[in-house]
Amino acid sequence: MAKPLTQGALAGMAATLPMTLSMVTIRHFAPDGDEPMQMEQVARGVAKKMRIYREMDRSERDTFTWISHFGFGAAAGALFPLLAGKTENHAVIKGVAFGMGVWATSYLGVLPKMGIMRFPTREPTHTVVEEIVSHVVWGAALGLVAKAIGSSLSKSTPS
Repeated sequence: MAKPLTQGALAGMAATLPMTLSMVTIRHFAPDGDEPMQMEQVARGVAKKMRIYREMDRSERDTFTWISHFGFGAAAGALFPLLAGKTENHAVIKGVAFGMGVWATSYLGVLPKMGIMRFPTREPTHTVVEEIVSHVVWGAALGLVAKAIGSSLSKSTPS
């Protein structure tokens, strides 16, 4: 069981890079582009809930943001093989569906319930678009990377 979890975690971490690039690109064109990105807002909210936010300086907050962002991508990605099954077929579709599930679970459920983020209907439209598009990108990349890792490992494993 560890192999699929590890593959999913690696794929999730790798998929976080194009996700982040899409977030930065969208934010560049947003009317409030100087506002903190969603990943920064989430990390700040988590750090406050953990009661460590005030103890961190700016550099530590930035580090915490990046570690939590890529760490969550890896943790969520670890679940992908368990829920999506084999990715030989329809890897992108499965990945996008999974990415939307992660968005819905996080932004429609867990984050508002914990008081970390507002419910999406209370956010500006461009912010919600950024969240959704970035999770579509993450999911598509997750599916492709998971498929590539699975294909690579099956070719290198003797039968």
